[in-house]
Amino acid sequence: MNLAAAIGLELQDDLGNWIQHQYDRGVLVQGNSAQEVLETQGIDIQVLHQQWNLQRTAQLSIRARKFWDTTTLLVYTQVNV
Repeated sequence: MNLAAAIGLELQDDLGNWIQHQYDRGVLVQGNSAQEVLETQGIDIQVLHQQWNLQRTAQLSIRARKFWDTTTLLVYTQVNV
């Protein structure tokens, strides 16, 4: 193996570590910034969790209703063809 190939393989091996480091650092910086905004604005994280759960429940309910409406329509259409 020549020197260029060896260097290429080493860089390739390190690429995953570099990507993971950049991702972790970005997430950490973003999380710290968000936490600072929440604290500055006096927003309680528990309230946000409650609102998020309510939103998820509402969205799942809408999806379920659309699924059943579509299913009912398909069955009705097949029965009445």
